[in-house]
Amino acid sequence: MQLILLSFYILFFIFLAWKNFRLAVGLFIIALPTYLIRFTIGPLPTTILELSFGALFLVWLIKYAKNDWLVIKKTIISHKLLFVFIGLFFLSSLVSIFVSDMVIKSLGEWRAFFLEPMVLFIILLGRREQIKSKDLIWFLALSILSISILAIIQKFTGLLYPPSLWDDILNGRVVAFFTSPNAVGLYLAPVIILMSVLLLDK
Repeated sequence: MQLILLSFYILFFIFLAWKNFRLAVGLFIIALPTYLIRFTIGPLPTTILELSFGALFLVWLIKYAKNDWLVIKKTIISHKLLFVFIGLFFLSSLVSIFVSDMVIKSLGEWRAFFLEPMVLFIILLGRREQIKSKDLIWFLALSILSISILAIIQKFTGLLYPPSLWDDILNGRVVAFFTSPNAVGLYLAPVIILMSVLLLDK
């Protein structure tokens, strides 16, 4: 049953991305907290967020990559030094996999924390005429709604707390979907700053 539901979800996201790539990117960003919904497909651990990203990447690769590559190439040439540092950072992240004592686990974390964000960065570079920086900020702003609403419910009712990984004593502090109060601040603070800059720019 799980596999059937996941298949329908992937097909829906592929269809959405094909018809309206900007909206699909927006939905992907709004649903960032779904990285917490984890499961396995066969031996492969994954999340709802990674499946959404996979659908986005597939559509971009088939429909847009050929044209977007010219834009990406031009951007790299125009900002050579920046991309040299990005390349060195990415290379160092790759090397770190093989100096770890747990190569398989490190590979999984590298995929989630380095490879996929880097690929998303490339996609957004190529699609920047369609998806503006302001769009991304507003999508991020919408992504904090579910976190904020759940945090408010937790604060005033003491309900709907997720299981803690470390048996923390929270003392009434909210965690939203996460397992640590710090995670709420680390997620919300940068988005609020970006929103403030955007509003002041008007």
